[in-house]
Amino acid sequence: MDKKSYFQKLKTSAVVTGLAAFMLCIFSPAETFFANSSELPFVYGEFSGYLWMFAIVFVVGMSLVTALLPERIHAFIAALLFALSVCAYIQNMFLNKGLDLMGLNPDGYNADSSKAGINIAIWLIVLAIIVILGMIKGYGKKIVTYGALFLLAIQVIAYVSLIVPADDSCFDYPLAEYHLSGEDQYELSKDGNIVLFIVDSLSNRDLKNALDINPDALSEYNDFVYYTNMDCCYCGTYPSLTHMLTDNYVDMEAGVNDWTRSAWTDTNCEMFYENMKASGYKCLLYTPDLHIICGNNAPEGLLLGKWDNFTDAPLEREVANSKIVKVMVKMAAYRMLPEVMKNLAYVDLGEYSDAVRIIEDPVMHENYDFCDKLEQNGLSTHSGDKVFVVQHLMGTHLFKNDEFGKFKEGASYEETTLGCLYIVGEYLRQMKEAGVYDNSTIIITADHGWEYGQQPVFFIKEAGASYDEIVYNNAPASFHELLPTIASIAGIDMDGQTIYDFKPDELRERTLYIRYYMDEYPDVPYFGGDKMGTSNIYMGFTYTGDEDVLREYLFDKPSKIIQMVDSYF
Repeated sequence: MDKKSYFQKLKTSAVVTGLAAFMLCIFSPAETFFANSSELPFVYGEFSGYLWMFAIVFVVGMSLVTALLPERIHAFIAALLFALSVCAYIQNMFLNKGLDLMGLNPDGYNADSSKAGINIAIWLIVLAIIVILGMIKGYGKKIVTYGALFLLAIQVIAYVSLIVPADDSCFDYPLAEYHLSGEDQYELSKDGNIVLFIVDSLSNRDLKNALDINPDALSEYNDFVYYTNMDCCYCGTYPSLTHMLTDNYVDMEAGVNDWTRSAWTDTNCEMFYENMKASGYKCLLYTPDLHIICGNNAPEGLLLGKWDNFTDAPLEREVANSKIVKVMVKMAAYRMLPEVMKNLAYVDLGEYSDAVRIIEDPVMHENYDFCDKLEQNGLSTHSGDKVFVVQHLMGTHLFKNDEFGKFKEGASYEETTLGCLYIVGEYLRQMKEAGVYDNSTIIITADHGWEYGQQPVFFIKEAGASYDEIVYNNAPASFHELLPTIASIAGIDMDGQTIYDFKPDELRERTLYIRYYMDEYPDVPYFGGDKMGTSNIYMGFTYTGDEDVLREYLFDKPSKIIQMVDSYF
């Protein structure tokens, strides 16, 4: 091989491998990060340097090796690599509408068959055209080289446009930041408690499937009334959690930031927390993500004075850089792969949080973390202030615990559900041992259901209640009555009905709203970054009856469709 031919091939190899490496390791991770920085627990420097080093080593190594190949083989490989980069670019820029980027689906990515068929056809056509053009003798190498240079230049410019205007918070952790401390997460009062367990995404349907496997899973729940016809009003931790804790309907004509701010500063919400404090209650909230309840608003303006574990003490982090690098590369691949292959690189919700852990007094949110600390340290008690505590667990959003609440990668839906029931049951057992069970009101519910199991579980045991077995009640209650019910139990006045205002078998019209994406409606911006949201509408399903009636309408027969202002995800 003569030197001129080698260096010509080396130049082409460097450009096409440089394009592929820049897309996968530099631009796409940066685009993912800066568009979602408010949701991610780490800063840009935790992964960017490692990926730059890997990209440089990859480009140099691959270029030197591929340039040694015979001319026609080299031309084919270069054309194929350029064609794959073009397909990945088209996929990322034009074919990913409504793509879940934050790992919300515990089942991973499920490609729609018709959509996947069209998608793979586009890939095959583009691949064939570019490879054929790239193999044309005399011109193919120029087409590939200059085409790759053009696409690389576009993405370098886009990369710079991401870095330059980015907020300082994308690059440095704050010296002090408001957060919810987990210091007293396992402490209750001897003088009375209201405990609200929000086991994320745990539905009546999940419960039924789990009990089919283990009918004794509710053995610790005999003193509870199980409301089998509870409506969560909104599907999704956003906006449901904010609605549950503020008693404010979602303003669908307002964006995420405007509504969360108005919800927390509403007079009725302010009065609830003021009256709880006046009645001798400490209010403690244990959830790890303030954005999901506050949007991008300064949380101190919304939560300070309401939650007693809300603090601005410095946070000490333990960062696993290798996990962050892996997550960001997987996310880049997930965005660029065709529909039929996306599940190979799907990143679930827990992979983000596992990469960075708060060392001192973290909120225990993962099911297995909460269970481990509960079993290791147990519940403690104090005299004095009563406690209103909200324990928000991951629930069935991730399948990562066995039936005893211990970590298990790839657990089944049923194992995860049984593990959630075991964890709450262990908490109840420890309450009994500590002598604070009888004088406590305990509510066990979920912020939403999922898919065709939209009604959340809802168990309630009031202080002093005792039954031989679970009492079933099919009254048509909803989360619109949750905070007024808690207020009534605490002995304070609050506007609104309680769950006790509805009788078994009563007919009541209710509407459940589900975030959704429909091609027929315009895209809306993501509330926290420079990208489009994965949802663009709320679908409202109005029904009169129970979940069986609701299921007849779900996804096919919405009674109303409301265009979003912006999307939380």
